[in-house]
Amino acid sequence: MFRTLVVTTDFSANSAVAMQPALAIAEKFGARLVLLHVLEAPSTDPSHPGKAALRGLAAMAHEQLEEFGGREIGGRVPWTPEVASGPAAQAITDAALRHEADLIVVATHGRTGVLHLLLGSVAERVVRTAACPVLTVRVSG
Repeated sequence: MFRTLVVTTDFSANSAVAMQPALAIAEKFGARLVLLHVLEAPSTDPSHPGKAALRGLAAMAHEQLEEFGGREIGGRVPWTPEVASGPAAQAITDAALRHEADLIVVATHGRTGVLHLLLGSVAERVVRTAACPVLTVRVSG
């Protein structure tokens, strides 16, 4: 049923919490994981890093993915690190399509009210736009 899972990470403790059910599903079904970190694409905002800086950030993020994946997944299931750039929700759903993912796993803070309106929700946008099922793992805090 599940062959490929895209698991998003920002390298936080929340990402490690979301990794637990993703890893359990991958182990049960013999699936592989695509560990995905998204960098926001350059914008016209002068304070946003330029393309050259973004390449450097992508290289650093790839190293962090290797470390995070090694620590959280190890050799338990096959996994691939991937760094994408662009608006987060779109980059996540694009990666899922590219890898023909059967499931996307994303952590969510479960914010409500004004905080949700101000910050928005990447997880919510992924749920609304993904071509495959999305498992949201609510992390308290």
